[in-house]
Amino acid sequence: IFFVVRRGLCLIPKIALNYPTKKWAALAAILATMGYLSLCWGSVPAVRAFIMTSVIMLAIIFDRTALSMRSVAIAATVILLFWPEVLLGPSFQLSFAAVVALIAVYEATQARLLQWRVEGGIPGKITVYLGGMIGTTVVASLATTPYAVHTFGRFTSHGVVSNMIAIPLTSLWVMPSAVLSVLLMPFGLESLTLPWLGQGIEYLIIIAESVSA
Repeated sequence: IFFVVRRGLCLIPKIALNYPTKKWAALAAILATMGYLSLCWGSVPAVRAFIMTSVIMLAIIFDRTALSMRSVAIAATVILLFWPEVLLGPSFQLSFAAVVALIAVYEATQARLLQWRVEGGIPGKITVYLGGMIGTTVVASLATTPYAVHTFGRFTSHGVVSNMIAIPLTSLWVMPSAVLSVLLMPFGLESLTLPWLGQGIEYLIIIAESVSA
């Protein structure tokens, strides 16, 4: 939503040159995330994601550093104030373990990644994006493994490999198809994109069944 709104506003020169389109896009992202939260209220990862997304987008609006450990701390504080019992649950532990590890790695590599993106041109941007997806999977899996082993009594050695396939599939196929379908529904045109969404989900199921077998 942030990307679509910002790029869409940039297509209108008078708005792009005279108004803070990035901040408008951040506000739109907060509202969209709030709508998503209303659909799945009660899920700790969803609440955490909403609070962190709101903090990050508010940071953009107020010209502050967007991605930082502060956003994680604020999300954890709010959730534990209202639902302190979730601290001992796997949902809270797995969710925050992954996010803390990801932000820590991002903060440590941010300067180098930015340099590669700027100096590497299009190949550099593609490399950083693909490497980021793979790195995200590896870091999140390593961070959550101790909690998963403790809670479920098992270690899924194939999980990293399956996520390296499923996460790009979700990011590049499933989620864009879902967003487009929602945007086209008011016009009765969702039939153009829903088959793509269904196909992407079927591929995810095939990956899950293959790995679990």
